[in-house]
Amino acid sequence: STGYTRRGPTGPLDGLHSNIHVLPGKPSSAGGGYSTADDLVLFGEAMRRDALGLANPKSGAGMGIAGGLPGANAILEVCAGGVTVVALSNVDPPSAEYVGDQARKLFGCGGD
Repeated sequence: STGYTRRGPTGPLDGLHSNIHVLPGKPSSAGGGYSTADDLVLFGEAMRRDALGLANPKSGAGMGIAGGLPGANAILEVCAGGVTVVALSNVDPPSAEYVGDQARKLFGCGGD
């Protein structure tokens, strides 16, 4: 999917523009990674059962990550109670974060 941004190198742009010129040269931990919603759900399920040794699934606390750059935004939230929320967006942050927040409220996960 093509990302679209309103952010330019020196400030806001008029209208949406392709983000092709702000993408990293190669994927890294600092951005530019590629994933699908299905991949993120599987990662969330692995986190929930502590298959990666990263968390204590018996703690009852949820876990979440979010990230973005001009023209892309994503969130993954593994909520206590078995709900996993994934939102991917091809416009500027906080677009996916907003959708994820609404989904968390709808499904009753998170501290809200």
